[in-house]
Amino acid sequence: MKLNFVAGGGGNHIRWLLYPDKIFHSIEDYDNKLDFIKAEIYNNDRSWDNWLEYEWNWRTELDR
Repeated sequence: MKLNFVAGGGGNHIRWLLYPDKIFHSIEDYDNKLDFIKAEIYNNDRSWDNWLEYEWNWRTELDR
């Protein structure tokens, strides 16, 4: 399933809410999808001016 959203429209938040569902494959380095999201996407280093870097680091992996 490919999700397309308007840039800046909050679509990535929806993608991360859906990602724990079993229909989406797992990123191999993490056993728990919620731990992955917390560590790699919504971590303490994320801010208003660098959030896109965190989102796009995994974009191609999730688009498969």
